[in-house]
Amino acid sequence: MKKVLFVCGSLEPGHDGVGDYTRELAGALKKRELEVKIISIRDRNVVNASEESQPAREEDVDVVRLSMSLSLKNRRKEYQRVIAEYNPNYISLQYVPYAFSSKGIPFGLPRFLNTEDSRIKWHFMIHEGYIDGTLNFKDNLIKRSQIAVLKSLEKKLKPEIIDTSTHQYQSCLSAIGLKSQILGLFGNIPILKTGEHKSDDGISRGVYFGASPNFENMNAFVEPIRRFLEETNEKLEITLCGQSGEKGKRFAALLRARVGSNSFTVQEKGRMSSEDLSKLFLHMDFGIARIPPQLLGKSGSAIALLEHGLPLWIPLAKSQDEIKKNFDFRLNQCFGDLADLKKSKYSFDSGSRLEEIVDSFIQKLTWSQEVVV
Repeated sequence: MKKVLFVCGSLEPGHDGVGDYTRELAGALKKRELEVKIISIRDRNVVNASEESQPAREEDVDVVRLSMSLSLKNRRKEYQRVIAEYNPNYISLQYVPYAFSSKGIPFGLPRFLNTEDSRIKWHFMIHEGYIDGTLNFKDNLIKRSQIAVLKSLEKKLKPEIIDTSTHQYQSCLSAIGLKSQILGLFGNIPILKTGEHKSDDGISRGVYFGASPNFENMNAFVEPIRRFLEETNEKLEITLCGQSGEKGKRFAALLRARVGSNSFTVQEKGRMSSEDLSKLFLHMDFGIARIPPQLLGKSGSAIALLEHGLPLWIPLAKSQDEIKKNFDFRLNQCFGDLADLKKSKYSFDSGSRLEEIVDSFIQKLTWSQEVVV
């Protein structure tokens, strides 16, 4: 049987986005009769080392969790033991720099991961590679260090294929000499039930799912809402879920204060289970993305809203062309203008993207006819 070992930073369900993604992907691959296992090599939520089975939406997955409190020597010893006992055909590194280093510069990772076994093939999924944009002196040093780590990983492990989730990240990798392909993400909320999204009480309902936006971007949310209320005389209700604590409360308070209309209300739900979120989405008219079009491909939250059949308002999009240039999933459901979204009369698609991503993952890998023994 073909074997894949996934390597990530942490595997606490609901508290690590990449860990959750890896578990769901592994579970779906297991359903396709591949043998899978996951090892988290710097887990923040276990004390020592543990082996357990974690549920995914398709199949339960065997995982090994190595606590970040263990010495580097002991973690590497356990990592090497797992590889020796499991004998994978492929190791898939699910990479985010801050998952493997609190400072985001995991210099020791290439040496830690190296197996010196030429029979094992490597796959990289770069969820985030290095910080970019207009940077101060300190951040520019971090960027250079993160690039050095990526180059070292590629040189030492020689991956057969490198994947990433957005065209922007693909361009960043290309700029440092790493050739990559796009492997899309699936939504991080399983679909329990689908149906027609329709309010019957005259109130338009939108759902904002995820962390609060940068507060300097608040006007991108506030001004379109004000304009929509002035031009339509409709009532609008926004439900915030996923963000809890003081930052979430501040976001809700700022929305209420800056919109300042009796026709606008904000509901605060905080953290919710996947099941409750899926049920909530069915009662919404549209979803709201907090990130720009360039990063939509890495947002499991935005994709989950689209998978549930909701049109998606993207306040930070400058135009529809900008969305089309950077994103390729259910574009007819994506809108940069809230008024255009509300005018749309489409019956939008619903359904998970998971099987499509699994097909792509399997097709990308070149399987040896000889299983490692």
